[in-house]
Amino acid sequence: REVDEPLSSRAVGVTTGNRWYTPERGNWGSLVRYLWNAGAVVQVWLHGITWAGSMAMRRDVIQEIGLLPAWRKSLSVDATVVRQLRLHGYRTEFVPSVIMANREAISLSKFIPWAERQMIAAKSSGSGWAAMVVHVLGIGSCTLAPLALLAFGLVSGDTWLTCVALTAMAAYWGGVVVSTLAIEQGMQRVLQTNGVESSWMNATTAIRLAPAMLLAHLVCLRMLAGVCWRNRVSWRGVEYEIQGKNEVRLLAYRPYVTVVDQTYMESVA
Repeated sequence: REVDEPLSSRAVGVTTGNRWYTPERGNWGSLVRYLWNAGAVVQVWLHGITWAGSMAMRRDVIQEIGLLPAWRKSLSVDATVVRQLRLHGYRTEFVPSVIMANREAISLSKFIPWAERQMIAAKSSGSGWAAMVVHVLGIGSCTLAPLALLAFGLVSGDTWLTCVALTAMAAYWGGVVVSTLAIEQGMQRVLQTNGVESSWMNATTAIRLAPAMLLAHLVCLRMLAGVCWRNRVSWRGVEYEIQGKNEVRLLAYRPYVTVVDQTYMESVA
């Protein structure tokens, strides 16, 4: 009912929620993905991007925008929705109450190719790719530039430059911490309203959170460098070749394999 209600407006083409990670284990991969997603949630909201995990559309809109033929040539479900809606002048309506909790854990080695696939999907569709590149380069600059200034100030003995670098680092990382906590608090209210218990943050996890923030920034730069010139992607046993914007060719198909039972939930790469 809540995800359908905004569709009563003819200007709204799709309603969407998002995902929020509350992993059972606060390992490095899960923490980096949590922080990556905290930034992604804001970008998704700002740019009107959908998430197919909680999404609703009217049938007449699906037919009008030619969504099914567009999907046949695309890698990403949600990015294609955004592109087709914008071509026909529809807008996206964000519905916070349908944000879904994801309790799965993930290792860092599995998270990186997973996130790279998300970036390649955006790149292949053209929806949000430019914003993503600017965002990653921005956080990379905020991470590396003050470090370079600090190193130069210390080596040259320039006290003023050293103080500027330290002030910039304190302001940026303080902002990251405050904004992350603010988003977490808002998400907790939604999860509590939906009857979802989320108590994964403990003392050990909190200690790891600070270095995980730096690691998340560096991983984002690594992923951007890794996908800029790639035109192939593997997704759960299915291999695709990106031949151009919105032109995807299937290279190999191998059905899903049985996931080995584990003592905790882990995301399938």
